[in-house]
Amino acid sequence: MAEQDIIQNLIYQLGQSQGDRLPKELQLPFVEVDERTTADLLEFTKAFAELVNFYENNSTTPSGNWRNFFPNQSEIEKLLKSDRNDHPPHLALFLAFLELYKQPQSVINKITARHLDFYYHDVLRLTKKNVIADKVHVILELKKNVAPIEIQPENLFSAGKDATNIEMVYAPTKKTIINAAKVHSLRSLFCDRNKNTILSAAIANSADGLGGKLAENAPQWFGFGNPNLPPAQVGFAIASPVLRMQEGTRKITISLQLNNIASLNQNMLSDGFAIFITGEKNWFGPCPYTASLTLTENKLAFNFIIPTTEKAIIDYNAAIHGYAYSVQAPIIQVLLKANIDYNAVKDITIQSAKISVSVSEITSLQLENDGGTLNPKKAFLPFGFEPTVGSRFFVGYAEALAKKLSKISLKGKWKAAPETFKDYYINYNKASTINNDYFTASGSFRDSGGSNISTKLFNSTDNTLEFSSDQVATPETRSRFITFSLDKDFLHADYRKENVEKLMEYSKKLLEYSKTPVANPAPTAPTLTILNEPYTPEIQSISMVYEAYSDTVNISSTAPDNFVNRDLEFFHITYFGQMLEHGYQRQQIELKIKAGLNPTVPLLPKYDNAGELLIGFSQLNAGDSVNVLFQVAEGSADPDLSSEKLDWFVLCDNYWKPMSQAEVVLDTTNQLLISGTIQFVISTEATTKNTILPSDLIWIKAAIRTNVNSVCQIIDVVANAVEVEFVSNNNDPRHLLTALEPNKITKLQNGLSAIKTVKQTYSSFGGRAVETDSTFYTRVSERLRHKNRCLTRWDYERIILEAFPKVHQVKCIPHAKENVWLAPGHVLIVVIPDLKNKNIANPLEPKVDADTISRITEYVKKRSGMQVSIKVKNPSYQKVRVDFKVKFHLGYEFNYYKTKLDRAIIEFLSPWAYQSDRNLSFGGKIYKSVLLDFVEELPYVDYVTDFKMYSAIAKTTNYNDINEVQPFTPDAILVSDSAHTIAIAL
Repeated sequence: MAEQDIIQNLIYQLGQSQGDRLPKELQLPFVEVDERTTADLLEFTKAFAELVNFYENNSTTPSGNWRNFFPNQSEIEKLLKSDRNDHPPHLALFLAFLELYKQPQSVINKITARHLDFYYHDVLRLTKKNVIADKVHVILELKKNVAPIEIQPENLFSAGKDATNIEMVYAPTKKTIINAAKVHSLRSLFCDRNKNTILSAAIANSADGLGGKLAENAPQWFGFGNPNLPPAQVGFAIASPVLRMQEGTRKITISLQLNNIASLNQNMLSDGFAIFITGEKNWFGPCPYTASLTLTENKLAFNFIIPTTEKAIIDYNAAIHGYAYSVQAPIIQVLLKANIDYNAVKDITIQSAKISVSVSEITSLQLENDGGTLNPKKAFLPFGFEPTVGSRFFVGYAEALAKKLSKISLKGKWKAAPETFKDYYINYNKASTINNDYFTASGSFRDSGGSNISTKLFNSTDNTLEFSSDQVATPETRSRFITFSLDKDFLHADYRKENVEKLMEYSKKLLEYSKTPVANPAPTAPTLTILNEPYTPEIQSISMVYEAYSDTVNISSTAPDNFVNRDLEFFHITYFGQMLEHGYQRQQIELKIKAGLNPTVPLLPKYDNAGELLIGFSQLNAGDSVNVLFQVAEGSADPDLSSEKLDWFVLCDNYWKPMSQAEVVLDTTNQLLISGTIQFVISTEATTKNTILPSDLIWIKAAIRTNVNSVCQIIDVVANAVEVEFVSNNNDPRHLLTALEPNKITKLQNGLSAIKTVKQTYSSFGGRAVETDSTFYTRVSERLRHKNRCLTRWDYERIILEAFPKVHQVKCIPHAKENVWLAPGHVLIVVIPDLKNKNIANPLEPKVDADTISRITEYVKKRSGMQVSIKVKNPSYQKVRVDFKVKFHLGYEFNYYKTKLDRAIIEFLSPWAYQSDRNLSFGGKIYKSVLLDFVEELPYVDYVTDFKMYSAIAKTTNYNDINEVQPFTPDAILVSDSAHTIAIAL
């Protein structure tokens, strides 16, 4: 109970507001020494005249008093309002005296203020706060081909003349180098932690990340991305000469040896990637694929087919395929689809990779024999008209023979070949040895590894030509050709010889037969044996099939020899380009090795930041400096988030090098919570020839690790900004009451020949007029009490209110932290913004901006004990919602008046959101009966039924009907819900 009583007491504490700082009792002059008015003095004179004797005609005896010479109380008001020309002379003189009396009366009434001034100024030696000159950012542009110049405080800028016709002059606050640098490109990257996807904006300063126009009344944009951006290209690419394939059905296998693949599953792999390959006119794809995963061996393979209908797979060509790959080979891109959980794959690393291809139905072969070139589109004689032993047939296909082959084969169809050569050559002398396996050819070819072959020319089954490279022989080799040398001829010479022999034998037998006497039975006449004409090999059609492979390349190897292996190159598709992760550009791995880190390469680009802003500068060189204006939409950062430190990087050979404090020289933006400038000194290692982002630019990036909403949205990013400050020359002091309007500064006072233009796009900031008496007395009286040290609740609240005039109210909750109300050693401070003349994003839940909260935290920490933990936050807004049914009077249509009633309830519960004279405050109660009475008294409401009231904090949806509402927690403020539930009563 004691704990609950303490919390309840904290709830009732209202804190302090700006209006509470100086009570009216202490305002000067609250008590006057002589506070009488003219009417009071006339009344006093009338009463005093009764005590003064009147002597008439030099008489020594009084004849009465002076009372009758002065008006009665009822006549005084009439006398003061009447025309003074009608006053009796004595009253006119007396009234003149009373007017003159006002002068000493005024002096004596100021004696308390004079005493206070004496004490504050002369005794304590305190003074009013001085004027603070306003500042403004100007953008300078040099003339063409002009060397960089230095702008110094002596180079004054003119802002025209003030109301007193005196020139207003602004001087640079520091020396600034101005060069030709320009912000050429603004891009952003966003890691959506809710969907675990990577999004990007190629044009960050646009509505959609693609160039969409920004709203004219709110031209800000999300510098570090947002969930509405298009998906980024995230993936990897492999380039290899083995992928050069002109025709045929082309099967491709990507074999990867991986680590940390436990998060992968077959469902994710089946539809998680999009595969493209460099086609003849563009990227071919996405290709249907199958993926096989072997968890026990940490292996992943992608298989896909390029059909015969698709044209050639060619070397990467930037003009055709875009990007900026520095490779002369075909490329496969494997892109992660946007619907896949990036977190499930980001920690996978790659050990090695290999590409295998299998190509069939190749018909565009280069054919030759000893007689010359052959046409593969027509039937041809591979070994000539009369093949002999050693006759040669050449089959050329440079694409295949330039690769490492695991298999190569030819398939041909013989024209008019006999079914069986044994029967066809039956009458030849060698008939007993001849069959379909008799005719062979020795062949050889040399791929990038080197191989020999031997083949039978006629298949035993269907007499088709078929050979495979898994057989071996050793004939002569011709470069880029498969050379066949005939082992046995087709008996053309035998045919002629045996025909002559058989003819001579037949003639001899015929002569003998003619000399044989006639007998019975008659002798058999000899017959002439006709030899089949030898078969001359003729191929009707021929095609090739081959299988080839690349080296298995260890991607994560640090061996120097492995850096230059160009048989396979592995790239990350990252940011807005690609980066070679294997080959001659291995700066990342070399730096990791020097740092003692694991040099493994992730399968996909790794993004560890919540968001990144990428800035590309043109006409800027390594070693230069540039002063950049970041104009932000102040107050757009989420003040409920912890402030984050920005990490800055510069791009060096595709490697993001962290920028040191010596390279981020000055930052007046408070981590992009307010508008300001940041001065960068570009590292001498920075390069412009990069591939992950457009080349010919110097790229820097800012990274946020946790939440991109912790910084403000951005309006503009401009190079060559100079911060200038007002220099008074007895100017009109009213100048500091309002900001200097844009475009007032357009020139240097004395000019510089190198400067082309001077622009002041935005208003001035930070100016403050001289401190008034009231604020001086308030500040000093508080200072004398809290001694600029935070000890009590009163100290915290008054110190914050004085230092931050934009804060309307402060509530200090001692011994508490967020959501914990009894926490010794902690102080929770809840702040409410000044609602007057402000653009509040959500008027029902106004919040102090993140920059102010950050500065309040640092300010209070310097004035409190080192053992105290400080937390500054906005209130928790406890919403009140009503749910009821209503019947309107006849003639009031439901839809319109339902909306009007809803707005009336919102204004009743949160009047400060709509009326400038009403302030938001802590504490208070809301009664359901009062709300019901308010609704029923509205002129268009007939009656109300089922009236219920709910209350909850933040996004809580567990509502219960209650009769009265008070804050649940000490940091809560009662506000109206954004909408109420109103139904029609039947």
